[in-house]
Amino acid sequence: MTSREEDAFRWEGDDDPVAVDPPAPAGGSAPVLPPGYRAVGKGSAPDTEPAAASSDTGTTVGDTVSDQSDVSDTGAADTGGAMGNASLIALGIIGGIYLLYSIGWVIGGLRVHGIASFLVSGDGIAPPVWTTANAAAVGLAVAAPALWFTAVYTLTRRAAAWLRWVLLAAGVVLLVPWPFIVVGAFGS
Repeated sequence: MTSREEDAFRWEGDDDPVAVDPPAPAGGSAPVLPPGYRAVGKGSAPDTEPAAASSDTGTTVGDTVSDQSDVSDTGAADTGGAMGNASLIALGIIGGIYLLYSIGWVIGGLRVHGIASFLVSGDGIAPPVWTTANAAAVGLAVAAPALWFTAVYTLTRRAAAWLRWVLLAAGVVLLVPWPFIVVGAFGS
């Protein structure tokens, strides 16, 4: 027989009695959870009768939750749970695209401002009202990607996940900084 240190380098040892899960606690009592927590996963579904609550320090795994705020009218569980790793990475990528869009709107809006002054006035000096309105429009265009991202993320918290991704993808298409694309960073 090999030692425990050598056993780590081999595929054998699945029937090793040390690697087996420890036996259930004596007395048949269910594990105790801290207050405010509930068990989820395999073997945690509530029975037809809820188990008796333990002391005030926690609830047992079989307890039912009296607060049904996470269940909708149709009885389906809340879909606004924690996001997985792939969702968080995709959300970061889309957030980065929106940040680049804001930068593109700043650069493109400032480039178009200089060119558009010649369209308003023949001598290239735009009236103050037009200049102020154009600056406000550029400011809103710069803020639009951040506002869209925040609004979609906030308003679709309790909605289906696919709706959040569809709206974020629509924002990627709708908020493209066209002045930056058409005029470019250096203009012509």
